[in-house]
Amino acid sequence: MADTSQALTLSAQIEGSKLSHLDKNQQAVLLSVLDKFPDVFADYPGLCTVTEHEINVTAKFKPRMTKAYRVPETLKVEIEKQVDELLKLGFIVPSKKSCGQ
Repeated sequence: MADTSQALTLSAQIEGSKLSHLDKNQQAVLLSVLDKFPDVFADYPGLCTVTEHEINVTAKFKPRMTKAYRVPETLKVEIEKQVDELLKLGFIVPSKKSCGQ
């Protein structure tokens, strides 16, 4: 029976061209980490539910109304794609309040 464990490793799935910016030692270290901890790497983001965070503000706090950040046209499609994915995964939810509330 052939050993298929090598074919299932993450390092075997990485194209060499994607690592060309690293020297040989850095490539070896990265590929080793990918294979040692494959359960923490995925094609989609994960959700950590270990803790929750709150931002507590005083009663006097009033958020400042600011202009939206300008985004280059070339990035808008990617931003929309990522926001849609995060909404679909339930990692973010639409706000029910305006900035001034």
